[in-house]
Amino acid sequence: MRIVGGNLKGRTFSKKLPNTIRPTSELVRESLFNILNNLIDFDSIAVLDICAGTGAFAIESISRGATNCTLIEDNPKVCSIIKDIMNTLNIDKQYYKIINYDAIKFTQNYNPDTNTQFDLIFFDPPCFQDLYHKILDNIIHNNMLKDDGLLIVEFGYNIKINIPSKFNILKEKKYGDTSILILEYQNNNE
Repeated sequence: MRIVGGNLKGRTFSKKLPNTIRPTSELVRESLFNILNNLIDFDSIAVLDICAGTGAFAIESISRGATNCTLIEDNPKVCSIIKDIMNTLNIDKQYYKIINYDAIKFTQNYNPDTNTQFDLIFFDPPCFQDLYHKILDNIIHNNMLKDDGLLIVEFGYNIKINIPSKFNILKEKKYGDTSILILEYQNNNE
């Protein structure tokens, strides 16, 4: 895999991945980050990568200036692979934290009073429809995103997602069998 932008642009990493991990293609990542560069300033932002897989979304964010990336991945072997990738790319540990934990439990137990609210959340889970709705509800219920923060949801063509009213759809893109939603959080305390 190749980093598509920022100060790590062009750097590559290759690790043998478990069959359960399906990395987002370079084309999709490049297109998504081109859109995001017009919507958000990456300098010093807090990023959450839920169901992190290779950690590519967090790495792309760090490459562009994010200084606080949290990666949630429930597979310990995959967490080890992410750590190896970070080391291969010489990314300082001060910029990221890898948490080996279930995504639903993490978002369910999140407390914004004692934890960071995020500017940007990436959510690219295995294709289980219930997982999408539970995670979206938990993000809202636990106020995990800052006002006007962005949530990026990647999903397969066969998944139907009901978008909660707290999110405005800024953009929806389709790339073959992959769809990307860019949502803006509006916490207007309804």
